[in-house]
Amino acid sequence: MSEALAPPPRERILVLLDASRASLAALEAAVAHAVSRQAELHAVFVEDIRLLRSAGFDFAREVGAVSGTSRQASIEAIEARLRRQIRRVRQALEAAVDGHRVAYSFSVRRGSVVQEILGLTGPNDLVVLGKVGWSGTPGRTLGSTARALAREAPGSVLLWDLGAVRREGPVLVVIDDFETSRKALTTALVLARQRQRPLTLLLLTLPEPGATEARDHAVSEWLEQAQVDVRQRRLPSLSPLAIVRTLREERGCELVVSRQSRLLQDTQAESLLEALTLPVVVSA
Repeated sequence: MSEALAPPPRERILVLLDASRASLAALEAAVAHAVSRQAELHAVFVEDIRLLRSAGFDFAREVGAVSGTSRQASIEAIEARLRRQIRRVRQALEAAVDGHRVAYSFSVRRGSVVQEILGLTGPNDLVVLGKVGWSGTPGRTLGSTARALAREAPGSVLLWDLGAVRREGPVLVVIDDFETSRKALTTALVLARQRQRPLTLLLLTLPEPGATEARDHAVSEWLEQAQVDVRQRRLPSLSPLAIVRTLREERGCELVVSRQSRLLQDTQAESLLEALTLPVVVSA
């Protein structure tokens, strides 16, 4: 079969589960995406090899999340905990897909969490995970796995915040220069249509002379060809505080932003992602 006649690669939804509350909440979102896109759902649990290796050291200690009690870490105890988490994740997956017509699978892998997921993921896949897992640093709302996959995944990544609420507002998409934002704009349009929600463009002011005007013209032409009626709003600056305030005013149901966006290249990008309480799709 020639490349021109070959069917497009089937989209998959990969959801990373670790039995944390955030990952189980992300599972519900992953199932919804798989159903609306008629995509295959693949749930993955990764036994973190670093955790298992650390138990071999005499000085290794575990601290109880509830009790705060410090105890000697052992491989046997960690293996038993992983088995309990796998059972819980499997049960949650079966409950989440019950009643939905969605093809799904579940696999358990052992290794580096980020590298295992990157090895499974292609450019047409959507990776879904909680912003912070059970091993996250107390007080932080963006874990190291979420940060790494948002930067490095070949496809799009959905970061699910545990505090996210299901709003009836628009899908929001950040627009930099047009070429950088084209994939994000397409992704946001698909999401808006699937959710039957309006679409709002959040336009960054570009520093280069004439760049903002040229971008606005290109966006207008694209919207006209796509026959899409959208609302537009200009973002005041790259300041996380100002952006969070704008997003709260818009009351969006989901935010889409390109991985190449100035918003994520800025030194305060992690502060912004931590402050957001709505689902964020980092588009390829």
